[in-house]
Amino acid sequence: MINKLQLMKLAIVTLIFFFINLVGQNSNSYDGKLYKFRDVKTLLYGVEDSLRNVVVPAKYDRVWIGYKENGVRVKLNGKWGMINLDGKEVIPIKYKAFKGVNFKNINVTLDFNNKYGVIDNSGNIIIPFDYDDLTFTLKLNYVFSKNSNLVGLINDKNEVLIKNEYEKLKRKVGYYGGLKNGKWSLVTRSGKLIFKDQYESITTISNTLLKIQKDGKFGLYNSVSQDEIVPPIYDELDKYKDGHLIATLNNQYGIIDTLNNVVIEMQNLKITIIPRE
Repeated sequence: MINKLQLMKLAIVTLIFFFINLVGQNSNSYDGKLYKFRDVKTLLYGVEDSLRNVVVPAKYDRVWIGYKENGVRVKLNGKWGMINLDGKEVIPIKYKAFKGVNFKNINVTLDFNNKYGVIDNSGNIIIPFDYDDLTFTLKLNYVFSKNSNLVGLINDKNEVLIKNEYEKLKRKVGYYGGLKNGKWSLVTRSGKLIFKDQYESITTISNTLLKIQKDGKFGLYNSVSQDEIVPPIYDELDKYKDGHLIATLNNQYGIIDTLNNVVIEMQNLKITIIPRE
């Protein structure tokens, strides 16, 4: 006859086996992802799935897995390339480095002449290795520098959209902001100037609005209507929310809208916008 103590022991053993079986089932489930692994003997890397099936043998010095449908970046003997999941080289293992992630079938790549170009996942050279620097940006465009420290913009056909005449080039509300001699210009993707060397800083605050700084004062610029909707007369504009901004002028605080209409008159009390719950 089984006493209470034996029943408790039996229940505990049953629970232990249940959890072991549960963990085992979870560890054997395939999640569709790929993982790099390292051979403990050779110390080289390969690729396996979640069931520990070897997809790519461990024969590389480094392995980088991005989107699996794009292949696997590998390094061997100090050189980088790309293989597919059958282990076939799709980008020859002969490059110095890849820059950034593999995105939209492109690989910004550095050769051993320290020049950048772009290669697709089939190994085709999309942009020749002519550039001192190359950075992927919006809509398959690239910020580039060539034969100088100044930057411009090219597209995926290697056509110059914006000449390399700026110290910096950054996306701003569907355009590009270009910095030159301490002043910012706004340029379309086709290279058309919206304004030139006009502001000390431009900061995106919405899909259409830029906070602008001129002679140390702040205002707003509308990129759609392409004009100043709030003149740069304020010491600071801050906390854009629901079409309103906190304006600071001569150590006084008020609230204005994006057409410079006064919502709350200037006063000595500091204003804080409390987020809605």
